[in-house]
Amino acid sequence: MTINTYRFRDPLSYPHISANALASGEEGVWIEPPGTPSTRLRIPPVFHDVPAAPSIFPDLSTRPPIVYPPVFALARNAVTLTGYRTVLGPDGTFCSDVAFVDDRTRVNALERLASPDDFHNESTGLVRVEGSSDEFRFEPRERPVIAHNEPVAILSSTEPSNYGSFLFRALPKLRSLQEAGLDLPVLAPVYAKSMQDLLVLAGIDPSRIIPHYANAIYHLDRAVILSLRNHEGFLDDATLAFYAEMRAKHGVASQGRRLYITRRNMDRPSMAAGGRRMRNEEELIHALEAHGFEIVEPSRMTAVEQIRLFSSAGTIVGPSGSAMFNAVFCHPGTTLVDIESEPHWIHAHMSLFGSLGLRYGIFEASADDRDFRAAHKPFTVDVEALMERVLAREPQSAQ
Repeated sequence: MTINTYRFRDPLSYPHISANALASGEEGVWIEPPGTPSTRLRIPPVFHDVPAAPSIFPDLSTRPPIVYPPVFALARNAVTLTGYRTVLGPDGTFCSDVAFVDDRTRVNALERLASPDDFHNESTGLVRVEGSSDEFRFEPRERPVIAHNEPVAILSSTEPSNYGSFLFRALPKLRSLQEAGLDLPVLAPVYAKSMQDLLVLAGIDPSRIIPHYANAIYHLDRAVILSLRNHEGFLDDATLAFYAEMRAKHGVASQGRRLYITRRNMDRPSMAAGGRRMRNEEELIHALEAHGFEIVEPSRMTAVEQIRLFSSAGTIVGPSGSAMFNAVFCHPGTTLVDIESEPHWIHAHMSLFGSLGLRYGIFEASADDRDFRAAHKPFTVDVEALMERVLAREPQSAQ
């Protein structure tokens, strides 16, 4: 009998098994020690400049708590992976790579999944059953079906094609494999060559990387679903250690380089977020070059080149975006000036930069208008004010 409706089940509710059992045929969840929720406090920026008041943000000096559920690995048999990260079981349940610390976050997540918008729905093909809060109907939508008979570890998460998302959501799941002592092929989003290269640099043999694409459906005989380690962008200690090891192996010592991360070639129609361009970027580039800044485009570099570049930096300036997430390869204490022009992603960006131990600050730019119901608007920077801030905040070693 074919199952067509599914109810959400929290991954932590499954029977507990040992890490060794993950490699067997047993179903259940392994919970990484200490196995309890943990709380982080967001770290405020060392400065927040608003040349064109009022600010588009609330008070950024606050330290709101970020509560993390335990890290887990859930082993299930005969499952279907659909969309970004949703796993359907033969028992009529579904889950993903997140567990919830309270009912409010669970309800909000299911409401988002029930949206007709494909991004919010995560391309699952799930449609909520009328009158139900957690029961969904699955509509495959004639997507291609790919089957894998060997056990695989799922690294996929939300926003799978986004490079920044890959850095803080998908790649750190390899630490969970290490903690559990597992050696499995990985099913991972590899929408860019740099994504696959980072997996290889982290120790995964290329022959054991199975590309995951959200427009396909995967039938998996056995899957180990690895949990999202870094809710809200704040990197946990294991992820910080993971990136420190990658930096030590593939990066360089800090050389105090002054870097400007440009998005000037992101205005091509084929590029994501192409509309969020800086209208007066050439003026800013001219001013920065006069003070020894290198203008760099990480998207044109190999993965190794990006690791070396960011690990060599003393000061980084750039507009918010995926390229700035390469800050995971910076040495703690690096100065980073994040140019923000929209309110949508500030919490995750602050969580990331603060957890990395960077001396980071937020500089607000002016979007063409303040109707932020639409994202990725062109914006303008107050070059004089930004240069005053950048030169004031550079470490002495970079003078």
